[in-house]
Amino acid sequence: MLPAKSNIHLLIIDDELRFYQSFRRQHQAYYAFEVVKEVERGIELIDKFRPDLVLMDLQRDGKYTFNVGVNDILPSVIKKTQGRCPVIVATSAKDKRIYQRALENGAWSCLQKSDYDADIW
Repeated sequence: MLPAKSNIHLLIIDDELRFYQSFRRQHQAYYAFEVVKEVERGIELIDKFRPDLVLMDLQRDGKYTFNVGVNDILPSVIKKTQGRCPVIVATSAKDKRIYQRALENGAWSCLQKSDYDADIW
């Protein structure tokens, strides 16, 4: 865990190194970060780290598809937060129907990943 630069805690659950390094670099003055690659570890950290915001990817190559991410994993993360914080989906999916499904399943918002940055939808 990085030293807190803020009282606002952001938990990133994502396995794409370039994305979360870029996101952290752009926002490090505003948030205290915890970054994990594994969903299971991220879910465990929700109680310990007590994030104000969870930013998570919907797909993990070789582990789970977008469908599993949006239908199973996203609701599990949202349930674990017990409504204490918003969950924002960050994904490289180009199909806007994925974003719509994420919002329907409880995501607060969605971010479209590019190779180096994120754009808010």
